Amino acid sequence: QSNLNEDYSKYLPEVRNFNSFLRKMPPSASILTREGLEKSRNNAKGFINTNTIIKPSIKNIPGPGGNISLTIFRPDTIRAIVLDIHGGGWFTGSAANDAQFNDELARTCKVAVVSIDYRLAPENPFPACIQDCEVAAKWLINNCKAEFGTDKIFISGNSAGGHLSAVTTIYIRDSLHAIDMVKGVNLIYGVYDLGRTPSHRQATDSSF
Repeated sequence: QSNLNEDYSKYLPEVRNFNSFLRKMPPSASILTREGLEKSRNNAKGFINTNTIIKPSIKNIPGPGGNISLTIFRPDTIRAIVLDIHGGGWFTGSAANDAQFNDELARTCKVAVVSIDYRLAPENPFPACIQDCEVAAKWLINNCKAEFGTDKIFISGNSAGGHLSAVTTIYIRDSLHAIDMVKGVNLIYGVYDLGRTPSHRQATDSSF
């Protein structure tokens, strides 16, 4: 079904809000300093709105670096489960950044949403983020039926979360041998090839 005739003006306030947030981000080079990293993370926290209709629960599961926190949105009717992996360049962001979207997703699509707070770089070097996502995926594969009453799983992530969603899907396929439980993967502007695109290679220091 085509949505070419849809009125997109209702999305403009959200887009402008997000663009305002992006303009406050420090230059990429400054993130390499402790002060720049802290400022970037504080800016990301300023974009969080946890005033949701569904009040999420928090479940902690043991991981290789300590407990991994899972934020769970559970609607009254659950048709499937979405494993959500937040973005943030692998160094910032949290499950709370996706709260508004996950709340609406859960209510609109009647899916439980399980959002992962994985360990961030540089305090937790690669592959800590991948390890945490794999542990969360394994927990979900093993417990989805008992916890949510369904074994239909979707995996979703944006930006760095898109990359982690792709890697996690491969882990489910090759290591857990449970890819038949994954009914779909939603990869939103993810990072998949560190060789970079032509536009990325041609970018200058002034490019965002």
